[in-house]
Amino acid sequence: MSVENSGKAIIALFEPVQKNHNPAIQLRELIKRNLIAGVLLEDLRATLDAFDEFGFAEHFMTDYGDEENYRDPWSIFSEKDALQALATLRTCLTLAEKCFQFYHPQSA
Repeated sequence: MSVENSGKAIIALFEPVQKNHNPAIQLRELIKRNLIAGVLLEDLRATLDAFDEFGFAEHFMTDYGDEENYRDPWSIFSEKDALQALATLRTCLTLAEKCFQFYHPQSA
């Protein structure tokens, strides 16, 4: 959820956030519409895959598990997965903070 919310925080700087669990879709649209400042563009493009990775499917698995195969979230994800997710979160959150500070420097 934190990765997702980091992406949605970036989107909210420009427009209302769509009701879905994959902010990468809307972030790509912001890029296409040239709304993202060039200084932030490279970081955002590098992070889009992370927003995709932690989109709807991952959100569903972490919350509910794999219902089809009767596996709870704790048997699907390992400590290594959790540590990787935490590293990804740090990247996404840092980007969201960077975007906020760029567009609202007086609030920083």
